[in-house]
Amino acid sequence: MGGRMTPPSAAADTGELAFELEHFGWTADDRLELSGRWFGVRGRRFVRPVLNMEVGEHRRRLIAVLDHKPWSAQDGGPWIAAFPWRGDVHEAGPATLALGADLVLELPPPGHAAAGERLTPLAGRQVAPRREPGSVTPRHARPIAKETEEARLERALAAERTRATDLEASLAQLQGRLQEADEAAEARAGEAARGAEDRAREQAGRAEALAAELESARERLAQLADHEQRGVERARDVVRLEAELATARADAEARVAQAATAQQAAERRLAEVEKAHAEMQRRVAELESAGERFHRRLEATDAARAEAERRLTEADPERAERRAAAADAARAEAAQLADEAVAARKAAERRLAEEVAERERLAAELQSALRQLRRAEERTTAAPGPPSTRYRRPGAPPQRTPQLTWATRAVAVALVLVLLAVFALVIRAIA
Repeated sequence: MGGRMTPPSAAADTGELAFELEHFGWTADDRLELSGRWFGVRGRRFVRPVLNMEVGEHRRRLIAVLDHKPWSAQDGGPWIAAFPWRGDVHEAGPATLALGADLVLELPPPGHAAAGERLTPLAGRQVAPRREPGSVTPRHARPIAKETEEARLERALAAERTRATDLEASLAQLQGRLQEADEAAEARAGEAARGAEDRAREQAGRAEALAAELESARERLAQLADHEQRGVERARDVVRLEAELATARADAEARVAQAATAQQAAERRLAEVEKAHAEMQRRVAELESAGERFHRRLEATDAARAEAERRLTEADPERAERRAAAADAARAEAAQLADEAVAARKAAERRLAEEVAERERLAAELQSALRQLRRAEERTTAAPGPPSTRYRRPGAPPQRTPQLTWATRAVAVALVLVLLAVFALVIRAIA
């Protein structure tokens, strides 16, 4: 063991640099841990601990994990360092702990040191300088030449060991600086990575915002396309409705013309019927007057005939019979004329009823044509306007074409004429 043992109270009393070992062994299969207390470390700065351990016939170098960084030591305070381990724990041998170029501590094999044992770092030794070949031995150093060869070899071995330890400490210090540089580089790389991640997140956010704007633009474009398609369909509907309206208007005009022609024919026939009816009434009145006169004469004749028959019967029975037969024939002729007058009156009444029914049928057809025209007009008014008139001012009345206005007025005038004619017919029929 290279580090020398120090009594437990000596280092604390004298301020000598020392390490009081508490534990050096495995806390897990892959973790080797060293813990204890430092004394006399005021003003010293420790680098990342490096453990050089003899493992079998080889020497293994272990660098402390970062769990206990920065491994700063306070005088008499607890200190701990952990190292990663791989391999068989039974092959572990003595080790040296390097904490800087001038601070190297020799350690016993893991698990072989007693708790409370104090170790002195190699930096506190006074190593005899190595004697160079061919150098002249001073006069006062001649007693040393008498030492045995074994003592010289031990000193040379100690010197070489000290030099190796110094080299290991220097190597540990360089490794610590390299580790610090690596940590700084890792920190800078981490900062750069975080900055890159921030920039990537920002770019991703911008990309998402642009994607959202693009999707919104696509939706607006789809809405405009749909609106335009609906406008085209509405324009087609308007064209179709205008064609239907033109057809309905032409049909209504044709029906109005037919109604007007039928009305004129009906008026002519009505005039003829009225004339015939008047003639028939005149003839019936004449026949009724003649019948009344005939009945009065017949009554007078009957009275005279009865008186004459009575006288003739008394004077000439045969002559009375001939006059009675003549009177019966005249009575039969008068009854026949009366029956003919009644039949003529009934025929005139039937013709008048037929004319009234025909006039009512024509009026019904005209009303149906007017209703169809109104429905066509309402559909045209309710239908969406063409693309040029779709955006009409809210509350404005629907626009009408001059043709539609003229057709509506003509139908209204024809309807008024038909109603007046029907009213006149009804009045005359009642009269």
